[in-house]
Amino acid sequence: MFKRIITFLVSALTLSSVSVIATAETKLLSVEEAHSQAAEGKITLVDIRTPNEWQSTGTPEHAVMLQYQREDFIEEILNKSKANPDKPIALICRSGGRSTRAAKALEDAGLNNLYNVKEGAQGWQAKELPMSTYATD
Repeated sequence: MFKRIITFLVSALTLSSVSVIATAETKLLSVEEAHSQAAEGKITLVDIRTPNEWQSTGTPEHAVMLQYQREDFIEEILNKSKANPDKPIALICRSGGRSTRAAKALEDAGLNNLYNVKEGAQGWQAKELPMSTYATD
């Protein structure tokens, strides 16, 4: 039993280290910082969750919706960045996992002007920041 616990802890620490190393270039933003910077037009806030999540909870105010699972996700983000190269992209998902993976994929594609909203949409809601209703049509 003790050996299983040690193995689990070592695995968890290894996975944690990998995700930190994988996004060494990506800066972190709190939900409050993301909200104020998006409202001021300083960042492009991209909600990368699924349409079901957008419909269930709404979307963070000022966010652009672009599902991470789309085949053209990286291409679309790169196009947004090229259209306004001085404006950082800030990624938000439910809790930070997908946005960390997306940031890594975008870094690998050459994009470095990125932020990860560390608390995700759950943190956004917990802080009672404004949400917009997702229109399905």
